[in-house]
Amino acid sequence: MSTELNLEKVVVEIRDWFEENEATWLMLPTGWDGRPYDNIHRLQFLAHRPSKLLLELDQYGLFIFTDLKGFQRTDTKSETVLRFFDFSQCIVVGDTYHKVYKEGSVQFLAPKR
Repeated sequence: MSTELNLEKVVVEIRDWFEENEATWLMLPTGWDGRPYDNIHRLQFLAHRPSKLLLELDQYGLFIFTDLKGFQRTDTKSETVLRFFDFSQCIVVGDTYHKVYKEGSVQFLAPKR
């Protein structure tokens, strides 16, 4: 997707998705957070600035997406997925770490109810 996202609408869709799916799993550009389907995360904070999307998880840290151009929700029979991709960078800041991703995708996954 090469067009600019409306981050206001994206924030509403993210908030709605996390309200529907209270406990989610996380897949980073480098792979699963821990073992697949093991660690559970909940949304604590969500906001946007002109070129940034900020998303904080309860036990993981703060995600700062810069120039996000790709956002997609996908539903299958078994799970629902939020995928963030095509960003200039994604910074993940936790209590003891700081990671910067320049490519790939960040995905939140939840079992289908």
